[in-house]
Amino acid sequence: MSNQPWWIWVAAFSLLQLASEYSIFFLYTPGTADVYLPFSIGIILIYWLGPRALILVYLNTFINSYFWGHVSIFSWPIFGIPETIFVFLSWFLFIKLANGKFWLPDLNNVIKFLILGIAIPLTVQLFLIKLILTYYGELNAGEIWESYLTSWIGDFMPSVVITMPILYYLSKPFNKWRQANAKFESIEIVHLSKYFYIEMVTIFLVVVLLSLYIDFSKYWYIFALISLFVAVKHGFGPTTQINLLILITTYFIPASIFKQPTNLYFNQNDLIEIYLGISLLSIFSIICGRVISDYRQSQYNIQHQIRNVEKINRELDSFVYSISHDISAPLKSIKGLTQLMQLDDNPVNYKVYALKIEESADRLDQFIGEVLDFSRSSRLKVTRSKIYLELVVKDIIANHRFIDGFDHLNFDLSGLELKVILADEFRMKIILNNLISNAIKFSHGEPSAIVKITSKRVDSFVEITVEDNGHGIPKEFLDKIFNMFYRASSERSGSGLGLYIAKESANKIGAKLTVESVEGVGSKFILVIPE
Repeated sequence: MSNQPWWIWVAAFSLLQLASEYSIFFLYTPGTADVYLPFSIGIILIYWLGPRALILVYLNTFINSYFWGHVSIFSWPIFGIPETIFVFLSWFLFIKLANGKFWLPDLNNVIKFLILGIAIPLTVQLFLIKLILTYYGELNAGEIWESYLTSWIGDFMPSVVITMPILYYLSKPFNKWRQANAKFESIEIVHLSKYFYIEMVTIFLVVVLLSLYIDFSKYWYIFALISLFVAVKHGFGPTTQINLLILITTYFIPASIFKQPTNLYFNQNDLIEIYLGISLLSIFSIICGRVISDYRQSQYNIQHQIRNVEKINRELDSFVYSISHDISAPLKSIKGLTQLMQLDDNPVNYKVYALKIEESADRLDQFIGEVLDFSRSSRLKVTRSKIYLELVVKDIIANHRFIDGFDHLNFDLSGLELKVILADEFRMKIILNNLISNAIKFSHGEPSAIVKITSKRVDSFVEITVEDNGHGIPKEFLDKIFNMFYRASSERSGSGLGLYIAKESANKIGAKLTVESVEGVGSKFILVIPE
């Protein structure tokens, strides 16, 4: 947040200035306009850039105080305070106290934003500004209530209609572009119908035509019905777009063209009803659209969970079948060898039997270890810590020193450019152990056999590769090797769990594990980890 490029602050201040200049055109009494856009811009800036945006908000109000009809230069620093308090309270109440998500991913956050982010701060701000206007003689005491009500509804309406589509649609790309640390949990899955864009363009055209030929002050409910239709049909996001379009076409554009400075575009009697109508239609349709989107999201989540349960059931069936085979096979081997020992009267053969029994016990022990790794990886919470990559790799290699053919292997660690990374240590050890073990098992076992392990940074990711010049994987098997209990050949040793566990562990930490291989040349496993 603190290391923003200078031009972002210049652009933010310029945006506030443009909003102020446009709003000044709608000034009809000192300090009061029927459109005021800096509130909306200020909310967006402080949510995106943090509390330092308050400096820009205060400076903007201070600089433009003269143009708002405040003649006394000594009053300018005072008039900058209420608006700054409004923006601060919006951030403090919604973001800090309520832990609000400013990208508005659900109904709870929308309600909190309307109340804590806009309604309460606006109530406080207008109370202060009306008192200040009265103190400096720019507002008659008898007109405070009417002026307060008009200003509250008028300021509330654009603050809702303008900020919501911007926060909803642009928060994530803006923060991603500037590589901010905000985590956009619970971002909804947007479901678009087949003819969504055609429908929306048609509705946009209808709104524009209606705004040209009907009196909005009398027939605003027609626009409300259109907004409600979009809410029911398409949900929250498109509803915010339609509401903004209605505000622009029914007020901003005609008022900008036909209104004369120091005069209201609509007469005073109609103004409160118009503001109230737009505000009500906006809030009602927004809440309705948010409910529809949340319902569709919950349906999607349920279907996703059902698919996950079905996947788990299939894997469980395969797991139970395979585990019974992989456990019983070495046990039967041990049992058969002990029976042979009982029948064999030659003690010289006992050592051979003992070595065979040990091999079967080792296979069983390795399989049980893999099952335990799989179980723990599925259950344990993901945690991030410093991992000394070179030390971890060397320990894993040392643990495999008793594998057949190990002495003929060469390990190349010169490509470990990143010695320390931040990731889940337990799952990283599982992944690397399985990849290195796999590379050792399927190497040629000749002096030319090499296992090369590298690490480097690629943009905002860490890329780790484990490469060997062993047997390689036939092309037709590449898309299956990460399946549970899959073995490319019955002649291969192992349970078929290793690469599956590695892949699942990678998924748990948000990493991506892929393979490149050419039969007879070797294989390269690539692990890409987000930092």
